[in-house]
Amino acid sequence: MCPDWQHGAVSPELHLNRFGPPGPAQVLMIHGLTGHGWRWHTLANEYLAEFTVLAPDLIGHGRSSWSAPWTIDANVTALATLIEREAAGPVVVVGHSFGGAIALHLAAACPDLVSGLVLLDPAIGLDGKRTVVAEGLAGSDFDRPYSGGDYSLARNGAVAITSGDSTHPADLAVVQASGRKRLTDLNSDLLSGKTLSRAQPLAVTSSYDRKPIEAWLLTPPGFDPAKTYPLVLEIHGGPFSAYGPNFSAVDQLYAAAGYLVVYSNPRGSTSYGEAFANEIDRNYPSHDYDDLMSVVDAVIARGSVDTNRLYVTGGSGGGALTAWIVGKTSRFAAAATQKPVINWASEVLTTDGYATMGPYWFGKAPWEDPQGYWARSPLSLVGNVKTPTMVVVGENDLRTPDSEAEQYYAALQLRGVPTALVKLPGASHGGYAARPSQSAATTSAIIAWFERYKAPPR
Repeated sequence: MCPDWQHGAVSPELHLNRFGPPGPAQVLMIHGLTGHGWRWHTLANEYLAEFTVLAPDLIGHGRSSWSAPWTIDANVTALATLIEREAAGPVVVVGHSFGGAIALHLAAACPDLVSGLVLLDPAIGLDGKRTVVAEGLAGSDFDRPYSGGDYSLARNGAVAITSGDSTHPADLAVVQASGRKRLTDLNSDLLSGKTLSRAQPLAVTSSYDRKPIEAWLLTPPGFDPAKTYPLVLEIHGGPFSAYGPNFSAVDQLYAAAGYLVVYSNPRGSTSYGEAFANEIDRNYPSHDYDDLMSVVDAVIARGSVDTNRLYVTGGSGGGALTAWIVGKTSRFAAAATQKPVINWASEVLTTDGYATMGPYWFGKAPWEDPQGYWARSPLSLVGNVKTPTMVVVGENDLRTPDSEAEQYYAALQLRGVPTALVKLPGASHGGYAARPSQSAATTSAIIAWFERYKAPPR
């Protein structure tokens, strides 16, 4: 029997799309991380037109942490309730990508409700093997090297993808049995006269528990290994997301200014399995700090680093970790925390995600566990901070409101720590880098801040 399930205050009813003729449901479609896009509508309307199809938008869809185990379990029980209500008997379940994982869990937990499984583009096949169809996918992010990409599959087996690397923003390409062909060259006029740095893979072992941590290093143009260079540690947001060897205008600007740039995927990052991502579940920040310090140590061990000129920056989750880092160590000459979370108690009550952030990220409300919230807030460590720290935020940021940045700026001022507050006019959280001129100006301001400080605080 399926586990009992009822909707909680932050688990609304599934939003239900229905296709085909009226009557009891015969097919259940479960979407992946990107939701029910046009491919799903095509599948339902063209290939399953004679069937009654249910296509719900899953619980948690749209949140970066929605693939956590609790979300799988909640969706399994919600979907079981949906089948019992809408179908006259067992249904065929079609799952795409991460939806395939939910489909497998649903079939295992409720075999009496599932008559068959169809898995489209599963990350891992039923035999446990992976099939590589195309490599080198790149997303549409231009400012930072987030992993991702998009694709479209033709009837003849050809795959159109967004393709790129650390020196090329995403272009369109087609992959066939005969090979890969790039169809566009959208930024050649912009980048042809630039000397760009290629991301070099860097193997890192965490000092905390010896876990492997993947990282990449960019070097300045004309890099000479016999010389030493300042180093920037650049930290991704999310925190449930991942960087890759992809194009980043921001990191290229740091490199062009003469800096080594290292970025990585500490524990909590996606793309390395469920257990690795959930290392920070209700435990963030934590040993991701150790991972990041190990990344810095690994670059130093290679040589060519001016150890007096270490810098750290990051946005959103990376901003929270930047503020956490300068509260734990004074090894960095300067820092720039961008759109950070500083005080978790105020964050969960002022963010646009207030209905879910507290319950899912902490399990309790701030008034139920004030010490738990405080222990994970960078503000709790501000008494230790000596590192000159710039604070940057968009004035229309609803995810990590500017009140978070203002708290940290005020606290640093009260402590006499060199600081500056930069507010981006009209910028939201996700639209922080939507205007290229604004993104470039922000990066220039951060570089200017770093240039002011040539040694760690004493």
